[in-house]
Amino acid sequence: MKIKIISWIFTGIVAINLISIKAAAQNNSSLKLWYNKPSGRVWENALPIGNGRLGAMVYGSVKDETIQLNEHTLWSGGPNRNDNPLALDSIAEIRRLILAGRQKEAEQIANRVIISKKSQGQMFEPAGELHLHFPGHDNYSNYYRELDISSAFTKTSYTVDGVTYTRQAIASFGERVIAIHLMASKPNSISFTAYYSTPQPNVNIKTTHTNQLTFTGTTIDHEGVKGIVKFKGIAKFPLRAGYTYSSNPITSELAFFSTPATAIIKNAFQFGAGYEFTSRFTLNAVYHYGSSNGATSGPLLSPMMVSSSNPYGAVPGSSVSYKMTTSMFMVGINYTF
Repeated sequence: MKIKIISWIFTGIVAINLISIKAAAQNNSSLKLWYNKPSGRVWENALPIGNGRLGAMVYGSVKDETIQLNEHTLWSGGPNRNDNPLALDSIAEIRRLILAGRQKEAEQIANRVIISKKSQGQMFEPAGELHLHFPGHDNYSNYYRELDISSAFTKTSYTVDGVTYTRQAIASFGERVIAIHLMASKPNSISFTAYYSTPQPNVNIKTTHTNQLTFTGTTIDHEGVKGIVKFKGIAKFPLRAGYTYSSNPITSELAFFSTPATAIIKNAFQFGAGYEFTSRFTLNAVYHYGSSNGATSGPLLSPMMVSSSNPYGAVPGSSVSYKMTTSMFMVGINYTF
């Protein structure tokens, strides 16, 4: 490593930043990067997501998906001083030579007294790769993958034997996690095996009874600096289930009668709260109240009265009116396995 004195470097950086800001301000539309084939094993073809602390490269492979992971504190070595003790006493002389137009002499001194005699800096390291193997997904069609820049998530979709599979990945800033959502157009169609690999030599990988895949380790040595950064990653596979039932509010006796304008819930209010009992168990509750904001009225309708002059079948002299309100109380339980 050598230092070269260039007096116009700051001007160049400012110009580049101004150009970038101007380009961003002129384009506020939703942007997507999309492809009709997987990235293969080419790193530059994978789609990046990140939240400022965690990052991932999503490859979008069909049968064997790969998600490369890293974290912003995962560096080789450990805390150390690599400053050159001769630098402080030489700064004034280097400045004097630059102002005098003697850049070459300033470069020679800087290369001798500023550049570190120890470590030149540590390496930013990958945490490893999460692999998802989907058996039977060898032959597929309708492949599509994208990076939605406006919402910062990736999506991969394809069809196998009439079932459409979709994967979404996002790096959440608020939750401080990278989340992957697996979906299928037909129930009971998702089946996969998850495993982890890493170039890190000092890593212990294991699974737990709580549907977790964990890896722990210590970073490597570099340029004489011992690796002492300890790290741990956790891949969770939560299960989710739900059921919804709706009954028909119109009885068979009244199926052919209605009013011309049904009551509509105009104002709806919800109030909710949640309580975290443990790090795994949370209870949520919400109350809903809705109102039609007045009565709906009109003549009674009958299909027997329909004619060219009475297209809706209004019964002469009849009148029906009603109000509608709704109220419900819902309770939800979240449990992380």
